[in-house]
Amino acid sequence: MPNFELFEKKRTPPSKEAFVTMLKTGVISMNAFAYELVGRPKYFEFLYDTAAKIVGLRPLEEQSQFAYPVRELKSASGGTFSVSAKAFMLYYGIPTETSIRRSATVEGGILCVDLNDAGVDVTTIRGKNDE
Repeated sequence: MPNFELFEKKRTPPSKEAFVTMLKTGVISMNAFAYELVGRPKYFEFLYDTAAKIVGLRPLEEQSQFAYPVRELKSASGGTFSVSAKAFMLYYGIPTETSIRRSATVEGGILCVDLNDAGVDVTTIRGKNDE
């Protein structure tokens, strides 16, 4: 007998691209692919290159003075992972008027998000005012 799998109409294939969304609530959210690229850490430290406008999320396994815990929101497509970053975003003046999704890369083990990339306003895509 075949080994069938039930298709759940809400299920989508996992992304093969790393995305990070900076939510207007001050949360940084990432897709499962981005989280996997940096080894599924328990914590992140926030880094910022002011001249290049690049946000860095340094993965950590142990809590440190500047570590922020990762929270997981499970879904059929693999889930999303988030870190509260409101103080970080306010300190560096990172815009929070809308929720913006941008591509992410890994450099030297750090998940990097280039703020020069206009990204995609996900607030209007989903038709919500908040995420």
